[in-house]
Amino acid sequence: MAFYQLSEKSRLNFLQPEKIGKLSYLSVYEPIQNDRGDYLGYLNLPYFTREDELKQGISTFIVAFINLYLILFLTSVIMAIFLSNKITLPLSLIRKKLKGIQLGKKNEQINYDAEDEIGLLVKEYNHKVDELAESAELLARSERESAWREMAKQVAHEIKNPLTPMKLNIQYLQRAKEEGNEHYDDFFDRVTKNLIDQIDTLSGIATEFSNFAQIPKAKNEVFNLIEVLQNVVLLFEPNQNLHFSLETDNLSEVLVFADKEQLSRAFLNLVKNGIQAIPAGQKGEISITVNKIQSVALISISDNGTGISKDAEDHLFEPNFTTKTSGMGLGLSIVRNILNNFNGKIWHETSETEGTRFYVEIPLHQPAILPENKK
Repeated sequence: MAFYQLSEKSRLNFLQPEKIGKLSYLSVYEPIQNDRGDYLGYLNLPYFTREDELKQGISTFIVAFINLYLILFLTSVIMAIFLSNKITLPLSLIRKKLKGIQLGKKNEQINYDAEDEIGLLVKEYNHKVDELAESAELLARSERESAWREMAKQVAHEIKNPLTPMKLNIQYLQRAKEEGNEHYDDFFDRVTKNLIDQIDTLSGIATEFSNFAQIPKAKNEVFNLIEVLQNVVLLFEPNQNLHFSLETDNLSEVLVFADKEQLSRAFLNLVKNGIQAIPAGQKGEISITVNKIQSVALISISDNGTGISKDAEDHLFEPNFTTKTSGMGLGLSIVRNILNNFNGKIWHETSETEGTRFYVEIPLHQPAILPENKK
């Protein structure tokens, strides 16, 4: 067959499987030609490697190559993640620090020693943090100075109001004495009474300002809140134009841990505000209720006055704000400061036709529970 294919068919080579006994192999035949193209003979080359072994070798090589490729790929991914984390870590830290920057609070700087582009960015961030701290300090100082200037203007204004009539009364008294007025004694009594009233006004202004500027250090103790409210009601009850009601929800004892005197002042202020909100000639109704809600005591003080306007509600607890013709507008600010010292809260509901209700929330006293071996 090989001779026929090469001599008759003029093929350049011929491949055929052959077998000797049980040995199978491949034979390759090629012709041998001279320079003129004449056939001189035929060359046979037997190839004893099996085809499946060849395929197995090729498969082994491909699998090894794929494994090597996967190892190199995984290694490159791990290296890329490591390098990217190393590069982006300072950026993430900067982002976190920038997100946490708050005006008026101490902002931490970033420690980064490398002298690269990120190092320059970190250096600029630290510089801006220092500038922000200085700006916040200047702003706080400016706000304090502005607040005290405004407070000083308010105090000066409130003090000048009674000083003017005091001066006029004294001048009037001097003129009456120089003229030898026969009603001088009457003038004297009337003027001195006016002077005493104006001095009391000045004293009240000074006391109110002092109370706002610095509330005395609280002397906390455990006491019955209902007794304090009962004493507050007794102070105002003799007034015939007012009707007080105290509802305790059948509670005889509500224990709180606070400064009894300061808390009493806070309730007195709220009741006084309610009374002053009632128009002249109208029968006043002041209602006080006490309830226990879980771990807090809830007190409400309501009146049937004119209520609070929408414009006034936004500034109700601000210093220097008042809707009255006298006073410095520090009452509700002091009340809120007192309650804040005891972890208390205050809020209100109002209607210009039905009156105002203030709510005060104070944590109840929780007695310590001793272990069994200490009882």
